[in-house]
Amino acid sequence: MRVRARMRARPRGDLRRAGSNRPAMSSAGPAADAARAAFRAHLEAKGHAVENARAAVADLEAALAAGALARTPALDRMLGDLAAALDPGDGAGERLGAKSADAARLITRAISRELDQA
Repeated sequence: MRVRARMRARPRGDLRRAGSNRPAMSSAGPAADAARAAFRAHLEAKGHAVENARAAVADLEAALAAGALARTPALDRMLGDLAAALDPGDGAGERLGAKSADAARLITRAISRELDQA
């Protein structure tokens, strides 16, 4: 099977997003750096991963609303996935289990990587 030259995969470090011909621009400045650092500090904090994720998302949403960071489509998808993982369902007051904690850790790490592009 023959592979067309135009369809080759981009290198991992390429800053362009899929479908875009211009380089991605990340938010710059002290407010953006502080928002990224605060999010990452929540991830490294002691405590339950679900509670840390909720605190990290609250701070991140505040930074996005204030304009310190730019909202990207990938970031929106990840935040939606994280909200679904953190949702206790119909059991009000039900404690989330290990699967939710694992999902929270996995998704917040992906968000942390995406914040370098936000």
